[in-house]
Amino acid sequence: MTFLTILVTDSLTRLQSIMEPDAIDALKQELDYFMRLSQAQAEQIRKYKILQQRSHRLIRILITKTAQPKSWKKST
Repeated sequence: MTFLTILVTDSLTRLQSIMEPDAIDALKQELDYFMRLSQAQAEQIRKYKILQQRSHRLIRILITKTAQPKSWKKST
């Protein structure tokens, strides 16, 4: 469990004594949705970093190839 999960779970436990059960369930659902959204965003960021690294690698390859002198003679 993450620190945030523990903190929120503890807070929800405290709120149960002063809030209606329907409101608590709504908060739990909203929290669950937020946590799933956070995890999905973290996964998207991870994939973006991989794509960005690949893109930078390809750009470096292209720069290297274009910087090399070109031979206009046909290879035999």
